Amino acid sequence: MASVGFLLARLPEAGRWVVMVEGEYLDQEETLHQLVATEPRFLAQERDGSPVPTVLVASHFRLPSGDELDLLLLDAEGVVSLCELKRKLLTRKTVGQLLDYAAQVAEAPEALLSPLKEAAERLRELYPEEADSEALATEALLQALRSPRLVLLGADMDEDVLRIARWLQGQRVRFECYTYRRYLADGLEVVVPENRTPWSEPPPLPTSETPWEVFWREMLSRLGQRIPHNRTRSGKSWLDFPTGTSGVRLEWKGRGTRLGVQVVVRNKEENKALVERILGSLEELRQEIPGAWQPIEGEGNFYLRLERDTGRPVRDATEEVRQWAVDVLVRLHAFLIPRLKQWKEALDE
Repeated sequence: MASVGFLLARLPEAGRWVVMVEGEYLDQEETLHQLVATEPRFLAQERDGSPVPTVLVASHFRLPSGDELDLLLLDAEGVVSLCELKRKLLTRKTVGQLLDYAAQVAEAPEALLSPLKEAAERLRELYPEEADSEALATEALLQALRSPRLVLLGADMDEDVLRIARWLQGQRVRFECYTYRRYLADGLEVVVPENRTPWSEPPPLPTSETPWEVFWREMLSRLGQRIPHNRTRSGKSWLDFPTGTSGVRLEWKGRGTRLGVQVVVRNKEENKALVERILGSLEELRQEIPGAWQPIEGEGNFYLRLERDTGRPVRDATEEVRQWAVDVLVRLHAFLIPRLKQWKEALDE
């Protein structure tokens, strides 16, 4: 395993920093297994590195062939992950093993439906704001099992694995490879994940637009008449926009019959000062954009949301509601972006 040297860890109670030197592989594969089973967000990173709310569905799951799938995970966006773990090196053989497991699961998805529904309910309880109700419905879960996210985790990987991963992603298979590094010092142990092949949604085929893609494409067309952008449509129930400030996004969000416009601050504890400034400007925002703006504390994120009930599924929203969502986003953008820049400059001084 190639060395990257060391990292520093701060021990607040001891009032000091310690140097943690990179160690060898974890002693046993089961240790790695228990790590991910206990905290499945270890294998659920967004492209910006933040964790996706995720729960364990099954561990050491016995497949029809008698083989054993290491872990099955479900995240708040309804993505099912089949995970195979290796303490040391990921190889072509490991890739083939996971693809075979995916084929077995796709042939008999009903066998996993009960634990998946239980996991979906846990997600709704633990992450009420992040959980996508439509994506966690029974039919959506069955579909997710037929085209799951495939994840390998090991200390390192062959070049063959990287080549195969890129090809599979080009074929619209959500295949991701994580490696880990282990650091030790004074009885402390830190295991750091790295997504070596982050998933990037390929451009949708012209003839295969989902209902959400059709809806967001139309909304983006409206937005483009007000604010120039290069955002593309999404197949999910939300669509976010960068603000130029790390960790802060603007977002359209569909929830059942409710269409919302919101500010999202990821890692709210790390960005506590920005959250405080957003809350401090809330009355001013309500005067600028009237409505019942609601501050919401999620598991790891902060949300400031304004919603309209469409009276029907969001994707069938009326002309009036669609125009309302565009207008609010444009006005929120004009209100927040310059303030974020000022706040960030003040905090950096």
